[in-house]
Amino acid sequence: MNLSGEIPTLYGFENITLFWSDQWQSYAIKVAQGEYCVSHENIVMTTILGSCISACIYDPENGYGGMNHFMLPRMNVVDQSSQPLNYGVFSMAKLINTLLERGCLKENLRLKIVGGGRVLSCFTDIGKLNIDFIKEYLNDESLHRVSSDMGGDFARKLAFFPSTGRLFVSRFAPLESDQIVANEGEGYSYYAAKPR
Repeated sequence: MNLSGEIPTLYGFENITLFWSDQWQSYAIKVAQGEYCVSHENIVMTTILGSCISACIYDPENGYGGMNHFMLPRMNVVDQSSQPLNYGVFSMAKLINTLLERGCLKENLRLKIVGGGRVLSCFTDIGKLNIDFIKEYLNDESLHRVSSDMGGDFARKLAFFPSTGRLFVSRFAPLESDQIVANEGEGYSYYAAKPR
């Protein structure tokens, strides 16, 4: 149980189901492709990335933070996707705007960027496209990146604590990465994590 013994309520994200993580001794949520979440609660946000990118953003001044998980940089002109948050340009704007609505100041935001691996070598290098996009986006928006773990030929698992900005990243061996990405929604219970 957490210290208060009560399951936290995530303002604006009440539909999200929290679960207890024995590993982290905290309530946790999984942020899947095309999703994001913002909170100031003492929870952990988790996800698994292959070529996708997650921006873990926090404001150390007011204790709010959030994570997204996007699959592609931008929507094609002909693409009429009903899932706009799968695209970095929309996902980043939504995450940052929600943090600003919670009282964060843009100049206080600290970003940790993870993902963009080339885990499926038979396809276009989507990971590199995502990395190029996020670098350009951060530059254009004058956002402060404090750390990143991008590229390579492996998948990653993240655990992000939004109220403090603490981030743990696990890298998986290339041979494991295909299976890990394929089973992304199942959630793995092991880490070889180190804080970033």
